Amino acid sequence: MVEDNARDAELICHLLMRQLPDCEFTVTGDRDRFIEALAKADLVTVDYSLPSFGGDEALAIVRERAPHVPAIVVSGSVGEEKVAECFRMGAVDFLNKDRLARLPEAVMGAIENRRTKMTLIKAQRTQNIGSLASGIAHDLNNCLSGPMIAVGMVMEDLPPEKQEILKKGQVGLIKAAELVRQIMNYLRGSNGGFQPVDLKRQIERVVEMLRQRLPKNIQIYTTMEDLPFEVAGNATQIFQVILNLVVNAMEAMPGGGSVNVTLNSQPVDHYKPMSALESVTGKFAQICVTDTGMGIAPEIISKIFEPFFTTKPPDKGTGLGLSTVLSIVEAHSGFIDVTSAMGLGTTFTVLLPFAPETHEAPKEKPAGKRETILLVDDELTLLELASRLLEDYYDVLTAENGAEALKVYSDNREKVKVVVSDWSMPVMDGPLMVEKMREINSKVRVICLSGTDSKTTGSMNADITLSKPFMPAQLLAALKQLSAA
Repeated sequence: MVEDNARDAELICHLLMRQLPDCEFTVTGDRDRFIEALAKADLVTVDYSLPSFGGDEALAIVRERAPHVPAIVVSGSVGEEKVAECFRMGAVDFLNKDRLARLPEAVMGAIENRRTKMTLIKAQRTQNIGSLASGIAHDLNNCLSGPMIAVGMVMEDLPPEKQEILKKGQVGLIKAAELVRQIMNYLRGSNGGFQPVDLKRQIERVVEMLRQRLPKNIQIYTTMEDLPFEVAGNATQIFQVILNLVVNAMEAMPGGGSVNVTLNSQPVDHYKPMSALESVTGKFAQICVTDTGMGIAPEIISKIFEPFFTTKPPDKGTGLGLSTVLSIVEAHSGFIDVTSAMGLGTTFTVLLPFAPETHEAPKEKPAGKRETILLVDDELTLLELASRLLEDYYDVLTAENGAEALKVYSDNREKVKVVVSDWSMPVMDGPLMVEKMREINSKVRVICLSGTDSKTTGSMNADITLSKPFMPAQLLAALKQLSAA
């Protein structure tokens, strides 16, 4: 507290102690003492007019040394220009000393806003760390892929005792790849890694639990396509997504109505969900939760996924439900959309990519029949080793990026049976490359090589996805499957 009047300081402390009985105050009119105390402060109040240390200087110090600490100016009457200057200098509020009744409310609001801001900053930092880690994971998996292929290629030509030595090295490579996956899973908050999750079972669990406490004027129905619906994810988190959406639907119908939960696998083509930055094409499991409630007003529908945004009373909601849903869906490489009409109801649509197909390494390598394969990767060592692996069974064309691959494919469209491509590349990435190729030939077969657990199966629309690093026999088995189709 920057204040030189002991009586004013005592009054301010008395008002704040009613709302914040555990808070500690440091009162000073000295610049050096203020700087020292600022390091431990959660909030600053400033008297604008002091003889030796003014409010403008105090606000400048806060902005320079502790920009995360909110500052409230509590002063005598000053002109409108000086009030405006205080706000320009970073003050979050201005109160006259003869009207201090609002001070506790202003302080509580400033502290709460600071907490919210710090939470969002922390979330942004976590997201930035996740993006950085994802890029590192991609590079590490690329580095591991070359040795994995090389070991697999030379192992079978060695005597058994030499093979055992290489197998031990291979185990080390596999453990390194698993470590990368565990780090990525931790950053997602998936608590132990993603496993196959049956979406039908999760919907059934939610409905079974809620039907026991449904109001008599609300009915819940489910319609699920007769297909297996497995996604790679965290079962608890996916259960939470479905539960939150269904509970929200029920709360949107205080006068009664029906909730419909549907599950289908209809492919999407250039569809832009609300949570996506650009249109999406691919194969997704689609969960729709529809209510017959009052609908969402057009002026607020764009804000519903923001943290702490809520139209409910303070004792009924925190505003974190839908932001949590969005975070979980994005962590599962999915998307979410919402459509609503006032008085008619609302539909939330969740798109989750299906779990990638797994390919166990067979005991004997499946050989091709000299079909033409286009191999695309910007990691030159991996490109060379994978090409040498495949040349014994296929005619191999290579490209170092999507743009180059598109030209090679255009020149050889009649011959290329399967395209094997990295997902993340310079010049033109895998998803855009495949989209352009399918404009030339809608039936082109694609194997995606993913260096991270990105949105590969959805945005690249691949027939098969292999996570790097992969065993040589896994790639050969995937190629055999597609080239024989």
